[in-house]
Amino acid sequence: MMETLLVGLGLMMCTDGWRNKRAANGRPLVN
Repeated sequence: MMETLLVGLGLMMCTDGWRNKRAANGRPLVN
């Protein structure tokens, strides 16, 4: 249970950072 939560959190943070990088490049992703 805890491992799944950690993996999900890590995945979310990774996707979030990627999205922020794209937005910084002037190409924001459609939500």
